[in-house]
Amino acid sequence: MGRTLDLLLRRQAKCQAPPLAPEIIQEILSYLIILDPNCHDYHYSPRVYKDLYSCLLVNRLWCRSTVPLLWRQPLINNPYSRAKVLQVYYSCLDNHQKQQLQFQEPEIPFVDAPLPLFNYPSFLRFLDYDKLFRTMEALCKTMSRKCFHNMLNAILQLISNNTPKVNGFRFIVCRNNFWKPQDNEMLKADGITQMMKRLRTIDIGGDIGYERQKHLLEYLAEHCRMLESIRVGGGPLLRPKTLTQFSYSITTSTTYPEENVISNLILSQTNLQSFELRDIKWTGQSIRHALTAVISAVGTRKTSLRHLHFHSVNFDQCCSWQAISACENLESIELIDCSGITTDMVRPLIEGRLEKLKKVVITPEDKDREELTDDKKELWKWVDGVNGRSGDVRKTVKRSKGLLRWRLDRIGGEKEKGNQ
Repeated sequence: MGRTLDLLLRRQAKCQAPPLAPEIIQEILSYLIILDPNCHDYHYSPRVYKDLYSCLLVNRLWCRSTVPLLWRQPLINNPYSRAKVLQVYYSCLDNHQKQQLQFQEPEIPFVDAPLPLFNYPSFLRFLDYDKLFRTMEALCKTMSRKCFHNMLNAILQLISNNTPKVNGFRFIVCRNNFWKPQDNEMLKADGITQMMKRLRTIDIGGDIGYERQKHLLEYLAEHCRMLESIRVGGGPLLRPKTLTQFSYSITTSTTYPEENVISNLILSQTNLQSFELRDIKWTGQSIRHALTAVISAVGTRKTSLRHLHFHSVNFDQCCSWQAISACENLESIELIDCSGITTDMVRPLIEGRLEKLKKVVITPEDKDREELTDDKKELWKWVDGVNGRSGDVRKTVKRSKGLLRWRLDRIGGEKEKGNQ
């Protein structure tokens, strides 16, 4: 992608015509994110951050085009200080709010924050509530809990009032003593509740105690009814290496919410397109009841569901996936590092008519297919048959890169032609 960026800079330097519009530059720069295999959703790789920060320094136009991309999710995987992000958000508060907070707590760490150059909260698209909470807690250690809540509430209200396009919410806690019951009340403020109602993506997980997580999921089921993507479980969006340090609290914990709480969150949605369950280790008799409830709920999203992903889930004694076979628009199924998968479990999918299903991933794969039982051979024959419909994914990426180069060549050619 560095070569493509270099090409774009050279094209711009050669052209004497007016520069490209900021929207066009922003669309081209977005390919830095789209074509990076280590980026997904609003999770940027360190290399993308480095490239985007370099783009800030080209000129004012490029700066205006790059800032919105950098501030879509400034608290996730950012190589720069999250404390500075909060300082910028504090500087965006109006003077009345700042005076009120300073009156309550004279030692606020952001008092000398300079005035912002942009309306940074308006660029936010994905709110990592966990990182926001933890960063502010670390910065405000000397504050009373009430003053801390007022400060956090002011930032949340700022985001809600300035960011109509926030569509993602992430809540992951991996410390038992981190989340306190009264902290949940902040999400119930009027402005914040309105923001929650607009969400399209929810990532929720971590070991925060059964009752606390139960209440949070009940709140989400009540207020978030337009979700297109739900991820529930251990540590969504965390790298596998990072996830292992939390494996004890995740895999041995009995604090995960009952199956009906997750099911109610699914059933409350009108357009659920993607569901992912991670690192849930129900054991014994709870497996059948828990997974049956979740699978039955997912199966009710017959026309909207497109993607179904399970990571590190124990399917021992799981019910048949008859409910899933009714999802006529299902496009992909992933079973990553799951146990207890049987041919009988997915037989309704094998025998069903899921014509739009293009991708099935099951890991780890059985390498020596010849020594498998007939049931296992039937399973892998179905997997290979489904994946054969979609072709090679690498060809799609190659076509995307070729399209980007074609666009750049065309833009440069039109400008050179206009200068003649």
